Amino acid sequence: MGKHFLKLLVLPLLVIYLFRATFQAQAADLDQAMIKPSENAGKRESYRVKTPYGDYWYSVYVPSTYSDSNPAGLHIFFHGQGKPSPDVNPGSWKESFLEPFNLIGIRMQYMDGDNSHDTEGKVMAARFAIAQTQADYKIIAGRGAIGSFSGGGLVHSAFFKRYAKIRGSEWPFCHMGLYGSNYWDKATQHLMMSWFIGLGENEWNAGGPTLGVSQCARAADLFTLAAKGNSPDVYLKITAGKGHSISPEDNTSSAQMFRRCELAYAPFIYSPDYPEPDLKKIVDHANDFRIGKAAKYLEKMLAKPELDAALRAKLEKLKVIIDKRIEQIFAVTRDLSESDPLLLDYYGDLYLKSIKEHSREKELKDLLKDAPVMKQKKKALNAYEEFVGMFRSIFRGGAQLAPGMAPKLRDIAREAGDKSLLAAMCCEFLTLDK
Repeated sequence: MGKHFLKLLVLPLLVIYLFRATFQAQAADLDQAMIKPSENAGKRESYRVKTPYGDYWYSVYVPSTYSDSNPAGLHIFFHGQGKPSPDVNPGSWKESFLEPFNLIGIRMQYMDGDNSHDTEGKVMAARFAIAQTQADYKIIAGRGAIGSFSGGGLVHSAFFKRYAKIRGSEWPFCHMGLYGSNYWDKATQHLMMSWFIGLGENEWNAGGPTLGVSQCARAADLFTLAAKGNSPDVYLKITAGKGHSISPEDNTSSAQMFRRCELAYAPFIYSPDYPEPDLKKIVDHANDFRIGKAAKYLEKMLAKPELDAALRAKLEKLKVIIDKRIEQIFAVTRDLSESDPLLLDYYGDLYLKSIKEHSREKELKDLLKDAPVMKQKKKALNAYEEFVGMFRSIFRGGAQLAPGMAPKLRDIAREAGDKSLLAAMCCEFLTLDK
């Protein structure tokens, strides 16, 4: 696979620039009239669908956790250069994302095998796949992950640029995954998300611009924004000895990021199931990160003795969903309280705001205040500032550290906390010190 794959990876820059201009000039949005529940609506086994755009297909995997009473989020993946397999196997996404997080998986299949050709059509095919899946299943729009490999980054970046304006049905995602991906557009954070950026030592010089250049550039974009107050949940995972592939460790690390970010950025209740005015008020509060206020109003409603039995049953169901969300917030906070001062400081504040007025608000405050890693917060913040300031100088002309960088990275890793994301990055960078 290696040599053939890398040849396909090298895409002429002139072609790409012409594609971008054409895409911006010709882009047309999806005709919503073509979207209605299909013959696949509610289907539980995996299946494949042809889109109305060229020879562009997608496969769908429905996790065992999904049901009408347990709506799902979404995960979509853009494959690299070369004709994809037409099968419906969700691959490694099943165990890392789809089953653990109750996400319906979409895997795009562009049968011409060239992401630089008709990229506009490929973007529209993905838009169709998402819209059709939302019509066929109960999807919580905004709770999802989007990822790409290799040349799939061309479609991924074009899709992001066009649709990542408001989290919702057009952009139902809170996590980005760039797995050795030709994602060349500048990374922005007008919508807060976590970003996984995977890069193997042996794929560093592949492509044009090379993966080493483009992946590090996207990380630099995001590190700079994080230093200004945006999300620091950005992981440039450089793996020594890894070629052009997605490793199990990439899957695991990316999924861990989704676990913590969706609690901060994503809605979690399927609002169409609760159209009643009182219930809609609760759901709107909860999905707008006012979970404490939602829980408070819910308890007030449940205290009414004259409450209709059917309405009470729906309130009880909402209570279970909200209580589960609170437990997830505490579980992630406990994990971060033992590992990462920077991420705990960032996410802890968001989690705390979301459960304000909840009966467990003080408990979360105390957990944050007494967290062992918070003793290292000031050092970690200073270390992150130093890391961002020197990041563009860490590597020299390829997969190797610039002179003098190794001692600085060791110092930053120590100051950031041994189990932190920043320390993990520094230690992985140090494997390139040769």
